[in-house]
Amino acid sequence: MYNIRRFALHDVHLLCGFEPRVLTNISTLPALVDLELGHFSNANIATISTLRSLRRLSLTNPLYTQWSPFKLTVSNVKRLLSSNRLELEDLTLGALDLVFDLVPSSNGVAIQHGDSTERDQGIWEQWPNLCRADLRACSSINWAPNLSYTFPRVRSFSSPMHMDWATREYNRPFLSALHGLEGSLALMRFALHSGCMLRSAVIRDTIRIDSDIDLREFLPPTLQHMDVTLRMDALTFRQATFVSTIARRTNQITSLSMSIQSGPFCGSFLTTMFHILKTLSTTRLRYLSIKWNVICGDVECEYCEIDAAPQPLARIVDVLIPSVLALALDLGKDRSRRYSKSKESGHLAKASYYEVERLKESFKHATDDVAESSSL
Repeated sequence: MYNIRRFALHDVHLLCGFEPRVLTNISTLPALVDLELGHFSNANIATISTLRSLRRLSLTNPLYTQWSPFKLTVSNVKRLLSSNRLELEDLTLGALDLVFDLVPSSNGVAIQHGDSTERDQGIWEQWPNLCRADLRACSSINWAPNLSYTFPRVRSFSSPMHMDWATREYNRPFLSALHGLEGSLALMRFALHSGCMLRSAVIRDTIRIDSDIDLREFLPPTLQHMDVTLRMDALTFRQATFVSTIARRTNQITSLSMSIQSGPFCGSFLTTMFHILKTLSTTRLRYLSIKWNVICGDVECEYCEIDAAPQPLARIVDVLIPSVLALALDLGKDRSRRYSKSKESGHLAKASYYEVERLKESFKHATDDVAESSSL
């Protein structure tokens, strides 16, 4: 029990109703470095707020806000984060108020000029060893701390929805140092104009597949990993302008994840995918992921092209983009398949979910190592 290094509990409040001492027991684990909690109250976190030496922390879906069910003056999440300031390397916060639970906004002045009031409010707290911060699902209205000071080593950042923080001049150094960023196209533009040479981008906007967006306005030529959501209909799939833009403007891209939203495509699924994949034939992709829960347009369809689609689609990828070493297909219920390049045949063959995820991560780590060495 005392050797436990990782602990995950996704409904803290429910379990504490049956076993009130569970959090007290967690607080006594001397080897604990990785903690993941969900559905908790502010009082729940008070029990473990003095934990030390956490390197990875995930706190999501709290059962409170600063004002509900009653007004709070102290955030125990903030106390826990402060207790582990020097150790934390990976942080995920979900549905929390960043002003109340993390760090308030700053006026952006240098630390030596900050007044005592700002120091007392915790504005100048710093997490010097944090490398990854995921704040995507948090409340962030009017949240604009000096992240260049607060997170000096963060290189992978998932931004909250509101972008007040990104508009501040004092956060340009933070943006310029990022290797990975998740957020809107508008945020990508801020990062690019700050001099950021991103390797990985997760774009939250849904983009029409026939859009003629010039990616040079949003993404740097150094980009190697992209995750994007596309929207199309039966009239636009042949003009896969945005996909062809990916192929032309991101010539270093090796990993692409596409989530496709659309209407009925049952009878023309493979034809549609052929047109989309053909536009990517000039790339050197090593990993490709396609998520497309196609709506069937014919309830009484005798032969469903989509049910049979994963295997022929893998063959199309094999022919059109021979550089792909790992392929993930999620085409709706019971139509998820994974493929990896067989060393014996030289073609994509069925593989396990874990094998493909391992390959995907290995490609990403190879990119991260190159990025790290180039920044030294």
